[in-house]
Amino acid sequence: MEKNIDCINTNISLLVLQSTPYCNINCKYCYLADRDNKSIMSLEVLEKICVELKESELYGDHLSLVWHAGEPLTVPISYYKKAFEILYKYFSDISIRSNFQTNGILINNDWCDFINEYNIKIGISIDGPDFLHDLNRLTMNNKPTHKAIMKNIQLLHKKAIDFHVITVLSKDSLKYPEEIYNFYLENNIKHVGFNIEEEEGTNLASSLSKVARRDIDCFYRQIWILNKNNNFLIKFREFDDAIDIINQCQYLTTEDKILNKNISSLIRPYGILSFDYLGNYSTFSPELLGSTTKRYENFIFGNIFENPLSTMLKNKNFQQVFSEIVEGVNECALTCEYFPLCGGGAPSNKIFENNTFASTQTMYCNFSLKAPLDLCLELLNEEET
Repeated sequence: MEKNIDCINTNISLLVLQSTPYCNINCKYCYLADRDNKSIMSLEVLEKICVELKESELYGDHLSLVWHAGEPLTVPISYYKKAFEILYKYFSDISIRSNFQTNGILINNDWCDFINEYNIKIGISIDGPDFLHDLNRLTMNNKPTHKAIMKNIQLLHKKAIDFHVITVLSKDSLKYPEEIYNFYLENNIKHVGFNIEEEEGTNLASSLSKVARRDIDCFYRQIWILNKNNNFLIKFREFDDAIDIINQCQYLTTEDKILNKNISSLIRPYGILSFDYLGNYSTFSPELLGSTTKRYENFIFGNIFENPLSTMLKNKNFQQVFSEIVEGVNECALTCEYFPLCGGGAPSNKIFENNTFASTQTMYCNFSLKAPLDLCLELLNEEET
């Protein structure tokens, strides 16, 4: 399989904006290197980003935007009101879907009113019941955060604000699928995504690194069974995505599967475009922006004031990274039976786990992609027989 820069579609699937690198809690598995920095993206930077995006025509009839890579709610509501004025000024002709990924500590009535007024989608990071959550998600003074977040989750329910939950799975989590599932059920949490504890950025080790695949398989199976017993009341991202991928692949030709026409945004230039608070930008996995490795000083491919987005493809750092990514994807296509379902994996996990983008399997793809796919394939086959 051969790919080059020119043959890959360049529409933006996701725009990631870092309103601030600062975070008000201190999770043990956090990958962000600059989370003590309280700087805020200036409105001048945001406007320049909008100008460049408008001129680039890299978007279609909608733009999916997430405020992330720091705790966005540490920035005042007044800032976001001005930010949305700028966004709507430049993109009044398209649909903008705004998302905030938050630890939930700072949610209050004012934030709820703002969320409702601007139709913002909210993701809350919470790792299940308190005895699991408070192992890793602590305040700067190493105090538990679960109680405060749960109070604010109840406020979201009271205000009729829909939200999804991201739960990070650690070695400890795998022992308690029933407790985790019942936590969602008891707290009326209907949409859940599992993130494994990753070796990424400043988090150099994961508690899952020595966990056997059968343990994650068992966890997912128990979650599926519990949810089936409750008429699939809760939507789990991993299962829904796996089934969607399986269904899509049924309609692909052999050639399409080899070329992987449904190529992931994670390995497509501009597919995911990330900007830090200074206007530095990157692409591929959002976790790359702000990170460094032994082999790469950084993954910044330009600055919005110095390098128009159209120049990114000529950036030497980008070219080296992308060349390695393509090499790794090609190797996945040749060696991995999951390639038609996956498309070559997440670049950030390859570089942080394997020290090179030009590599194949990672713990992330084994636990987050292959395990749910295997389970769903097995269950679907059982239903057909």
